[in-house]
Order: sequence, then C-alpha cells, then structure tokens
Amino acid sequence: MVISVVLTTLLWLYVMVIENPDSTQTIRNVPVSYTGEEILAAKNLEIIENITGTVEFTFNGRLTDLNKLDNKNVRAMVDVSGISQPGIVTRVYEPDFPDNLKGTSLSAIASNPRYVQLLVDSIITKVIEVRLVPNIEPAEGYITGQYALEHREVRIVGPSTILDLIEYAEITLNRNDVSLPIDTLQPFKYKDFEGNEIPGDNIDSEYQEIRVYVPILKLKEVRLDVRFLDGGGITSEDNIYYEIDPPSIVLSGEASVMDGVNTITLQTIDLSKLENSGSIEFPIPLPNDCTNLSGETTAVVKIDIVGAQILKLRTPYIEIVNEDLPEGYTIRTTMNEAEVIIRGPENIVVSVEPHNIRVVIDLTNQTLSPGHSLYPAAVYIDGFPRVGAVGDLNVAVEVVPIDMERDMQ
Repeated sequence: MVISVVLTTLLWLYVMVIENPDSTQTIRNVPVSYTGEEILAAKNLEIIENITGTVEFTFNGRLTDLNKLDNKNVRAMVDVSGISQPGIVTRVYEPDFPDNLKGTSLSAIASNPRYVQLLVDSIITKVIEVRLVPNIEPAEGYITGQYALEHREVRIVGPSTILDLIEYAEITLNRNDVSLPIDTLQPFKYKDFEGNEIPGDNIDSEYQEIRVYVPILKLKEVRLDVRFLDGGGITSEDNIYYEIDPPSIVLSGEASVMDGVNTITLQTIDLSKLENSGSIEFPIPLPNDCTNLSGETTAVVKIDIVGAQILKLRTPYIEIVNEDLPEGYTIRTTMNEAEVIIRGPENIVVSVEPHNIRVVIDLTNQTLSPGHSLYPAAVYIDGFPRVGAVGDLNVAVEVVPIDMERDMQ
C-alpha cells in the first residue's frame, strides 16, 4: 500500500510538473466590474443595476494556471465610457485576471451569456423638504416646545427614476420621560408621496445627518397679584380687600426660567387715585421667554374699600410757589375756592375743616407765559395724618401784567 501511494504521487508530479498538459475549466458566478465610469458620470449618467448579474467563463490553458483561477480573482470587465443615453444597454465584457496570471497560457474560449445588460439612468439634482416625526414623551409636568431643524431642506443627487419618487426626507425622533432639552444629530430616510421608504443606496446628499433641537418646557401655575401704594387716607393693610379673576395662569418655559417665576404682578395701584370700590381690568404681563397656556390675556381686579369715608370740602387756601414769572407780570388763581375730596376714618374725617386744607401749586421748572393755564396741585391736610386727598386736582392760574393786577384791585 505504501508503494502504491508513492507511485501514485510520483505519477501526479510527473503529469503536473513535467507534462503540465493543456486543459479547460469553467469559472461560474464571476462578478461584473466597470471601466470608464468617470466618463459616464461626466455625461450625468450612472449605472443603476446590472440586470444580467454574474457571468461564467470557460478558460483554456496549462493545468497549473487553470488551478489558480476562481470567481474571487477573475472579473468580467465592461467598458461603459461609450454609453450616451439612459435606458437598458447591452455591452460585451472581457475577462480580467490577477497580475500574476497575465501573460500566461490562459485564454477565454467561451463566455455565458455573451453580453451583459445594464440599466443606465440620468443623474439629476433635487431639493426636498426635511420633516420631523417627534415621538417624544415628556416627563410629568413638562411639555415639548416648537422644534427646530438646522436644515429644513436638503439637496440630493441621484438617478432621475429614483429621485422622481422622493417627496421628502423624514427624521424620526424617539424619546421617553424627557425633562431636558433635546439637541442631537439625526439621520434621515427618503419617503415618497404616500410615506413609503425609498432606499438611498444610489443617492448622494449634501448632509448625512441633521441637527434637531426640541425644547422641553416646564409647566407651572403662577399666581396673579397687584401692589398697592398707600395714600388718600387709606392703606392696603387696613382698608383694602381684593380678588383677582383669574387668580392664576399656567405658564410654560425653560426650567431655568420657570424656577424663578412664582408671582406675576399686574400693576401698582395708587390708592390716592382710587376714589371708590370697583373693578379694574389689567393686561397680564408675561415674564421673558414664557408662554401663557391658559389663554387669558387680561385679569379683573375687584377692590372693596372698607373702614373709610369720603367727604368733599371747599377751601380758599390756595398757594402758588416757585413761580418764575416774566418781568412785569404777576400770577393769580382764577378761583376763590378749590373743591377737594378727602378720605379717612369716619370718626376722624368729619372733624376736618376747610382751614385745615392747603392747596399748593408748585411751578418749579414751569415756563410761564401770559394767559390762563391749568396746573396740577397738591393737597395737604394739616393736623390729620390719617386723612388724605383723593384723585387729581388741577387749578387754573392766570399770568397778568402787574399794572392790570393793580387796576383790578
């Protein structure tokens, strides 16, 4: 048996090395490759599909050379540089050997099929819309704000038959239990008019990913309030009861902003200008970078004044101070008495007499000219600190020549 194995080996070596006969061999499933693609691209054309698929070659040559061939080192080469129109084209192909087998005894004596068919398409450019599908579930007490895309359009280049089907690019963003803003780069998919996905294998895009920003906003119920400026014989602590409708609103905003917002002050109400109980409507001012989710843009403040009485008195004590008169002129009031409204505790305000009231017209920094003018006046109630004047008082004064004033006297 040992002798037989040795003899068989020697015979094989003799045939392979010394005789090395010619033979044939068929290589199947040979892949197709292309030359001249850069020339094709310059014509705005591209090979979309090799319709034929793989091919097979039958080679003739020395047995030692044939044994080195397989479908991993043999290719079918197609020159596509001469293609000038889109469509299905037929082209011949040639075998391509590894460098170490070029110039050997190998030759292709048959190929199957004889030609390959290629699908060629025109290359076009198209700009499509980018859409976001935000599947975002905010944490409790939060909502999503208006998202922003770094690019709302994307320019794509590819075969016309494919790009004609594409309607838009879609980004799907999935997040759960989110309490912080989302800032991320996301890939996108191509979709047709009905929302079906279009493969992007043959498409070049100016962007591979697009930045998406989604603010996550905190919700907060914020109380509405007003401030009072004491005056007119009353104080907010002793004489004012008030209600606000609505008492609060719901705001949304960045958590860093909302954490600092606890109350919205509608207005400061000067009690010296408020004569009677009643209702006042104010616009609701919003803090910067906040959104009002409640919908109300105004609030009504209902005010009740208690523990105070109003009286109207006439006083002849009218003073003009700090007047800067033109030379040769004097100034006088055109009324002998001024009617004032005063307010205070009922048991006190009734004791005020006209001689306790002074009306003072301060003309500091006023430019005076001959004739009649109205000027604001301040009211002082001497000896009654808990009583004050209510409302605005304007007094008419007249600038007249000194001679005229003397004649009238």
